Amino acid sequence: MFILGATSGDTGSAAIAAFSGKPNTRIVILHPDGRVSPVQRRQMTTIDDEGVQNIALKGSFDDCQRIAKALLAERSACKDQSVLSVNSINWGRLLFQTAYYVHMGARMGRPFAVSVPSGNFGNALSAIIAAKMGVPIKHLIVATNANDALSRIFSTGETDRGDVRHTLSPAMDIQIPSNLERLLYLLNGCDAARTAQQMEGVAKNGHLSLPEKWREALPLTLEAMSVDDETILSTIAETYAKTDRIIDPHTAVAVHAAQYAKHAGELEIISISTAHPAKFPEAVERALGFAPPVPASLRDLFQREERFDVVDPTLDAVRTAIG
Repeated sequence: MFILGATSGDTGSAAIAAFSGKPNTRIVILHPDGRVSPVQRRQMTTIDDEGVQNIALKGSFDDCQRIAKALLAERSACKDQSVLSVNSINWGRLLFQTAYYVHMGARMGRPFAVSVPSGNFGNALSAIIAAKMGVPIKHLIVATNANDALSRIFSTGETDRGDVRHTLSPAMDIQIPSNLERLLYLLNGCDAARTAQQMEGVAKNGHLSLPEKWREALPLTLEAMSVDDETILSTIAETYAKTDRIIDPHTAVAVHAAQYAKHAGELEIISISTAHPAKFPEAVERALGFAPPVPASLRDLFQREERFDVVDPTLDAVRTAIG
């Protein structure tokens, strides 16, 4: 089996942990070079397994995702090998995330809102799917970092591809979230041809517009907010001062957005925490003056040898690296 994934931080190490050492299996993970934290990178690149290949792409996560989709299409056309994707290109990823919200709804037992740190939009879309299934999520806060494509599209109904900005929350450093295509499909009444035509336009000119009455097609109300790095740091510090709990930069984005939500009304808001603070020690230390405790499984991480290839962000270059 050939397994391929593009990661902005966490998916890669999780997928490698799941498939490393499995017989007749090869896994290739693409990540943007220099745009994941050192801990995240080493969780992927220090696995001593010939069946694991890490490729650091000299570009953004958007480049990783674009090339991964093209490679998956090519490999899937070959009948002599099973092919699997492991990030949210794979619909199964969203189904598992939807289960979180079903569990959350059962625990709450009453209407509530969620604030979701959003990069590729898979987690937030899972909340929308859960709401369509009957989970009492009445309001969704889509929280982004300085890469504010989602904030713009949900505030104005349209967005344009821009340059990806490197931030303290690198898993969200994305300009064209791939799961917007799935949202468009839902908003278009599950019209695949219309959705494909719109996405071709995005590929050509980088512009995407939502249907005119898109809000009416959702099972919940929605607002979006962009959070900059300084606010992330102050939110980490404020959260620790109030709760004695250390949060990572991505969770801080959701917490800040929840605190300043304008349209949640009287609903209780659950902020989704998506990463361990030990993966971002530099950011946490900037905010708190000390680094977060390191789990036992990571204590020797920086003593382990790394193995990865640095490759140009082109399909041909990645093909050659994979062989």
